[in-house]
Amino acid sequence: MSEEAPSELSLEIQHLIDQKFGDDISNLSEIGKLYNDILQRKLDLEEEMKVPTGVEEVEGEQNVGKYKDGIINVLEQLERCENVQTRKTEIMEEIDTLLNPSIPGCEKFLTYNEEIKNQERYIKYMKYVAKINETSESVQQSILSDSMTDACLAFKRLITYHGCLIDKSTKCQNVTLHLHRTIMFWYRILKDKLSKDLENILQMINWPFTQMRGPDRIAAPPVLPDLTRSPMSPQKQHNANEDPQTRLEAVIGNLLNVQLPKHVRNFSKTHKSSEAADSGNAKEAAAGDEHEENSLVLLPFQIMLRPLRKRFHYHFSGTKETNAIEKPEWYLSQVANWVEYHSGFLENTIQPILDKHKHQYVDALVMFTQGLLQLVSCKLAIDIDIILGSDDLFSHLVDEVLVFDRDLRNLHDIPTSLLQVHSPLNLLALPKCIDKWLNIEKAWANEKLENLLEAPRSWKAKFAAVSNLEDDVDESKVPECAESVVTMLLTVTDRYKNLPGWEEKVRFLDFQLSILDDFRLRITQVIRSITCSASDDQTYAIINTAHYITTVLEDWADNLFFLELKHHKQKLMSKSSVIPPSLVSLTGGSSNQIGDGVGKVNTDETVFDEAILLYKKIFQDGIESVELQTLTDLKTKCYPYITESWSSLEEPSDQVTLIVSRSICPFLGALQERLMFLEDRFTSYIFSKLWRSLAEKLDIFLFQEVVMKSRFNNGGAAQLQCDMKQNMFPIFRSLTTKPDSYFKRMKESCLLLNLQLGSALLLKETVVDEEDNKSAKKMLAEMKIHLINPKDAATILTRRVDWPSEI
Repeated sequence: MSEEAPSELSLEIQHLIDQKFGDDISNLSEIGKLYNDILQRKLDLEEEMKVPTGVEEVEGEQNVGKYKDGIINVLEQLERCENVQTRKTEIMEEIDTLLNPSIPGCEKFLTYNEEIKNQERYIKYMKYVAKINETSESVQQSILSDSMTDACLAFKRLITYHGCLIDKSTKCQNVTLHLHRTIMFWYRILKDKLSKDLENILQMINWPFTQMRGPDRIAAPPVLPDLTRSPMSPQKQHNANEDPQTRLEAVIGNLLNVQLPKHVRNFSKTHKSSEAADSGNAKEAAAGDEHEENSLVLLPFQIMLRPLRKRFHYHFSGTKETNAIEKPEWYLSQVANWVEYHSGFLENTIQPILDKHKHQYVDALVMFTQGLLQLVSCKLAIDIDIILGSDDLFSHLVDEVLVFDRDLRNLHDIPTSLLQVHSPLNLLALPKCIDKWLNIEKAWANEKLENLLEAPRSWKAKFAAVSNLEDDVDESKVPECAESVVTMLLTVTDRYKNLPGWEEKVRFLDFQLSILDDFRLRITQVIRSITCSASDDQTYAIINTAHYITTVLEDWADNLFFLELKHHKQKLMSKSSVIPPSLVSLTGGSSNQIGDGVGKVNTDETVFDEAILLYKKIFQDGIESVELQTLTDLKTKCYPYITESWSSLEEPSDQVTLIVSRSICPFLGALQERLMFLEDRFTSYIFSKLWRSLAEKLDIFLFQEVVMKSRFNNGGAAQLQCDMKQNMFPIFRSLTTKPDSYFKRMKESCLLLNLQLGSALLLKETVVDEEDNKSAKKMLAEMKIHLINPKDAATILTRRVDWPSEI
């Protein structure tokens, strides 16, 4: 800007001087006058822009009315503000003088007020402590009187007090700790007493059910005579007379009331070590550990699981013969059986009790299974390091865990939400396990592919024995290797689809894509090592294979599971990208680039798009090769027919009836034989696509080589029409009801060559004379000729040698 301004000013000055003086050098004396005029103009402008700074200056100015009133008002307001500020200072000094005598009294008042508040807090504190102690005594009295329901309700009030203290974030740590210790003291007592009551009730049905499925409900015990009853308290007498189902409901309800909420468990985690040290009781610490282990399982289920947990540890830990590391199916099948044996009782007896006590959100069978899965996870965590040392042991473990997980989902309807957290598959999803699993899967896949293509029947149809069945025609032509590869992919999908994390699933998806690519490379090598011939069935089998795999992948691509995999794969790729998001727009790339920063943008809509395109290319190349060879063979057979002397054939009136030309017979025979051969080798979709393409190219070939290059007399035109309509078109009648619609050029050519002379003259005149061809096209359309353009139609009309030369 500073460089441009002088240049512009100089140009203006130069322009002004040029206007004043022009080319007359004698008038340079006027420069002084010009300078004085400019200087005077500058002074006038400065005078106009001058702003007065006081009243005196305003009174001496000509524009007094413009400035005087405004400046006077401003000065008056400033003076008033100074007066107000001075008065404010005086008033504040007077207030301080009046308040100084009351300062000592205020200080005493604040001191007494603080002491009163402290006393009030102390009274509230002691009332709260007394309330805790009173509720604790209520629990004790209820226990002594065998009123467990009242004891549990009083205990629940203690838990409510604890929740209020935690929610308010109280600083009274001592009272909170006292309340917590009181809760844990009565918790252990109530839990032990209620546990014994529940165990006594369950013994009536021989709980647990370890050999067979248990009863769905508790049967009422036989009533004993009064003489056989021993003396007992009224409450015990009442309990003994109660129905077992009623007693079970009461005990489970009390246990649910005793269940420690989350805020108590979290407080226990913080103070568990100090409590164990203060009490000096080792059993207390052990009980705390057991509680932490089962904190997600409700108390009634913890008690019901105790005998099963003892059995599990007895048989599958230590030096027992049943604790065989190479036999994980023993404890997995045992747990699955326990779930099956107890399902009826849990669903028909326990679940209604939970619903009645406002625990509808808890599924009894699911909660019971959750406790058993904890045992399985602990067992696997102990054995996994040893199992990882052997491929055979680990492979066997994976198979058994997958079967166990599938049975839980399908046979027992255990929800996915639970299995994602507690299924033993979670342990197999650890990095060290997933790496081992993938390595084993890759080795198995490579061996499978090697044996697959080397097998004698790899390219034979797997279901050839049922090829005579109409519904299985296409399936009977799919090679065994293609079926095996698809089965392999399905097997891999079934094995990893229930893994808890998407990152592990994406790794297995990449493994599946590598199988597809490996198989594609192998069949590509097979294609290059063979030549396509009429007797080579392997070529047709490869084409069927490529189309079958393409169709399967297109079906899978729309599956919700693979669409979710695509989404999560893109997220993982964006996280691994080294290009910062802020630079994506500058590089013209996408956040879905490969982590090396130079990969191309991934625009695929599904995870199989790339594989589908590659297999489609194999299919298309194979079809084009078969089509090219077929056309080459047919064109060779058609050579005598092309070179037929069409202009010297007998008139139709001289023949009894028109029969097929002898020169076209080899072509027609080869065409029919080839179509039957291809129909036998390909699936219906491939053959339908192939014969339509062959028909189109044969139509073009005959049109260009026979119609456009030959000359016809009346007999030749009639013979050509006979060969097409009565002999060639019917070959395709088994494939379509209108074969002539696939040979439109030949059909329309026969129509033109067999026109009456008058119609031909009129048509030729219209075609030649009309420049825009609209009338010609309209006339051709009226004659049902739509594909041949007017120019070719005129050429065809000139191929008749027996018509006048004007045509």
